[in-house]
Amino acid sequence: LNPTAKITWLLVIMLLPVFGVLLFLYTQSNIGHRALKKWLHDIIEETKECIPQETAVMEHFSEECPGAASLARYMHRSGCYPVFRQTAVTYFPSGEDKFQEMLQQLEAAEHFIFMEYFIVDEGVMWGTILEILAKKAAEGVDVRVMYDGTCEFSLLPHDYPKRLRTLGIKCKVFSPVAPFISTHYNYRDHRKILVIDGHTAFTGGVNLADEYINQKERFGHWKDVAVKITGDAVRSFTVMYLQMWNVSEAGEEKYEKYLKNIVYDTRVHDGFVIPYGETPTRSSEVAKTVYASMIQSASKYVHIMTPYFIVDRE
Repeated sequence: LNPTAKITWLLVIMLLPVFGVLLFLYTQSNIGHRALKKWLHDIIEETKECIPQETAVMEHFSEECPGAASLARYMHRSGCYPVFRQTAVTYFPSGEDKFQEMLQQLEAAEHFIFMEYFIVDEGVMWGTILEILAKKAAEGVDVRVMYDGTCEFSLLPHDYPKRLRTLGIKCKVFSPVAPFISTHYNYRDHRKILVIDGHTAFTGGVNLADEYINQKERFGHWKDVAVKITGDAVRSFTVMYLQMWNVSEAGEEKYEKYLKNIVYDTRVHDGFVIPYGETPTRSSEVAKTVYASMIQSASKYVHIMTPYFIVDRE
C-alpha cells in the first residue's frame, strides 16, 4: 500500500475498529477478482507475440532516441507494445472535432468495428453513432461494443447489451452490476478505444456522451482531447481490444485475421509510435511509469491538459 492508502485505512480502523479490520481483510483478499486477473494475464501471455517487434525499427529508434528506447523496452516487456513506424497521428483538440472524423470513418467501415468505452450514454452523440453501427451490422460488418458496468448505475438499462444484439451488434459489459458482493467492482475499464478495419484507431479522453461534445453542459464547457492513428500501429489497438473482449468469451479467437492484409493510406509521419494500455487487472502501473519517465526526461517543457486533476503522493 502507498502512504496515502495506509493513512486512509488507519483512520477507518481507528474510527471503526472491528468493521475497519474486517473491511481491510476483505478488500485485500480480492475475492471475485483473482480469477479475472488470471484469465486476462493468460490471454496477454498467449497473444503478446501476435505483433512481434520489428528489429530494424527498434534499432533505428535506439539510434535516434536512446533514452526513449529504454522506456520502450520496458513497455514491450510489460505487454504487446512494439515500436512502430509507417503510422500517422492526427490530434483533435476537442470532442467535437473527434466526433465528426469518427462518424466519417465509421461510415467507411467494411470489415469490423471494435468499440471499448468507459461511458456510453444515450443522446445525440451515441444515437448518431448507434444508427451507423446498426446499418453496418446489417451490411455484414463485425460490430462489437464494450462498455464499463458503471453505466448500468445511472446511464443504461441492465438489458442494454440484449437490445444491441437485436440490431446485430455484439455487446458486452465489463464488470456488470450483479446481486452479489465482490471486490471486482473496485476495478473499472476506463479505456476509450475505437478500431476500424485494422487501419484506423481512435483513443484519448473522449467518452460517448453528449457532455464530451458540448451538446449538454454538466460542468461548464468540456475540454478533452483525442487522437486518430492510421497505419501499422493500429495493430496494437486491435490486439488490446481483443484481449479484453475475450476475457469472458468461450472459444478461441483468431487474432491473425484482424492483423493481416490491412490496407491503409500510405501518407504516414516520419516518426515512431508506441500504443500501450492499462487493464483493470494489471498490478504494475505501466501508464504511471511512462508518464513519470516522460516528465523526468523533459529538458525544455511539459504541457499537461486534463479535465480531471486528482493529486496523490506521486
